[in-house]
Amino acid sequence: MFWREWNEAALAEARDHNVPLFVSVGYSSCHWCRVMGHESFRDEGVARRLNSDFVAIIVDREERPDLDRIYMNYVQAVTGRSGWPLSVWLTPDLKPFFGGTFFPRKPRDKQSGFCEVLDSVAAGWQQDRTKTEAEAERILHNLQEAHQTHPVGDALPDLTEPGGDAFESAYTYFFENHDAQFGGFGGAPKFPRPQTIGFLIRCAALQGLESAPGREALAMVTKSLEGMSRGAIHDHIGGGFHRYAGDDGWRVPNFEKMLYDQAQIAVNLVDAYQFSQDERFAGIASHLFAYVVRELRHPEGGFWAGQGADSASSSAAELSQPGAFYRWDYRELLELSGDAGEEITQLFGVLPEGNLPSSPHPSDDRQGLNVLYQAESIQAVARRQETDPAELATRLDRVLAKLRSDRLRRPAPSRDEKVVAAWNGLMIAGLARASTSEALALRDASEDHAALAESAASFLRQHLWEADSSTLYRVWHKGKRSGPGLAEDYASLVYGLLELYDATVSVEWLRWADELQSRMDELFWDERAGGYFQTRRTDASIVLHLKDDHDGGEPSANSLAATNQFRLAALLQDERRYSRGLKTLQAFRHVWEKTPWVMPTMLEAVEWSLSESRRVTIWGNPRHQDCQSMMAVARDRRGPRRVTVLIDPDNPDAWLVSKIPQPVETVLLPQATVCSRAGSSPPVTSATNLRLLLNP
Repeated sequence: MFWREWNEAALAEARDHNVPLFVSVGYSSCHWCRVMGHESFRDEGVARRLNSDFVAIIVDREERPDLDRIYMNYVQAVTGRSGWPLSVWLTPDLKPFFGGTFFPRKPRDKQSGFCEVLDSVAAGWQQDRTKTEAEAERILHNLQEAHQTHPVGDALPDLTEPGGDAFESAYTYFFENHDAQFGGFGGAPKFPRPQTIGFLIRCAALQGLESAPGREALAMVTKSLEGMSRGAIHDHIGGGFHRYAGDDGWRVPNFEKMLYDQAQIAVNLVDAYQFSQDERFAGIASHLFAYVVRELRHPEGGFWAGQGADSASSSAAELSQPGAFYRWDYRELLELSGDAGEEITQLFGVLPEGNLPSSPHPSDDRQGLNVLYQAESIQAVARRQETDPAELATRLDRVLAKLRSDRLRRPAPSRDEKVVAAWNGLMIAGLARASTSEALALRDASEDHAALAESAASFLRQHLWEADSSTLYRVWHKGKRSGPGLAEDYASLVYGLLELYDATVSVEWLRWADELQSRMDELFWDERAGGYFQTRRTDASIVLHLKDDHDGGEPSANSLAATNQFRLAALLQDERRYSRGLKTLQAFRHVWEKTPWVMPTMLEAVEWSLSESRRVTIWGNPRHQDCQSMMAVARDRRGPRRVTVLIDPDNPDAWLVSKIPQPVETVLLPQATVCSRAGSSPPVTSATNLRLLLNP
């Protein structure tokens, strides 16, 4: 099988020979992508058909999510289905005319076999090319019409009323779709939905934890995180969370572990701990970070993309058993658990006949196999066994360590060793947020979360940033970088750097964030209609320039960019950034006003726009306890939105000082002021008074 990459040479070959392109879009940890690779792409008959009738191009959706989104839009429109691998046929001028997702090698369950599809598509192109091209043109025109944008005027809108209505509508939607039994939102397949959880945390902050609506919002957050953490979607042995569950109760994981999920769930857990003071969330977050550092961290500091459901050495037969690394035979588990076997089987719902109720994979034989989920609490099992809960917890830790050691003897899950800029930005944010949590610092005394975040940021700056041309690249893999960054790479990294600045008050990260945001504005901003295109406006290989208009597995680039603009506007007193943030909100108002639940992160940007962009400016030595106490008050997320700037009078940064008003003449340090677009407060000189100023 001869595959081309998506580049000008491959596209020119299709134009020169006037043959269609077959584009297969997948990703390393995708189970069905691997199955189609084994079944179809390694078959000699398939290879001959593909290479004789088409230019065959393979695309990693993690490197080119822009191409994936364009052609997934097409497949969804014409088939009503989506998923990976994505299989799509294009005319030589890149217009789609036929597509689908997974095609089996031979006909199966009323689905055409891949060879039949190839023969049919080739015959249609050769026998009626004019009709095929006309249909492709028609469909592309329809897609362009569906994504048409409208001009945004210069007048800045007042979003107070529509923003409040959108918040209320989204909250009602999530309340009605909340699973009160297992946590989470909606039914199977069930995804973690970290952006929804983040939105509800903000609802709790705005309503106040002492109010009924605030308690209700926080209850949905804690119930969801508890359900996920108790379920098999959470790896109780090694830490981290799988991509989604195939059932309502979080018990049937798909077994992929993605970096962007770990990063966003980490933020949820850290914030849930701060709001609820429930130590369980700090413990689960600590377990998650330990997994990421152990399994996904490059020795130089960046983070790899994730782990797949299958082992790296999976044969075609083994691919029918995804997640073999995480499964346990009942007898095997009893032997390893020793005298704690009875308690372990009760705690984790382990059964002789296996405990997996169903499978998303039709060929998957799960008989007699178990995955670990917390079926009962330690307290309940301890009562039944008439033992002390603390003693049982200690025994449990010993057994889990033994299971972890035994599991390491198995073929390890495949690891996708790409360093993706956007996902590392999200992980930097998660680590930075954790570094300000006292509970995590005490648990992870051996791990400096801020240092890990700074190490990752330094890795990206060294390997994925070209300072001379102000270019951010998207992917680094084993010494090579590929493809210029997309809007989501810039937005996610700016978000991570702003969180890192908040945690470390190191001005270098704020300056880089400011530079990246300016470059994102140059490359992706739509002057006519506002908002950011996913790809550079000058990319000729893109037949449909799209803007992210929903928050999915990752937050939309536009949602993050709007928030980033408001934060930078407040930090650096830059009115232009505030204006651009508002125009971004205006560009997507037709989405978040009508269906706000599809853009919960954008709603957080709406909140930033209405928060008067309050900036806490602290003058003092960051090593002194009084100054650190003020910083802790300023960082408290249980109140209205704000940003924090710290200036050390003994070592001021000239760039930052030039953007910040000088302090009132006084010998009393530290001191703090709270400023908004309306003006500044008198200075205060204690953490107590700062808290009163922020929460009158």
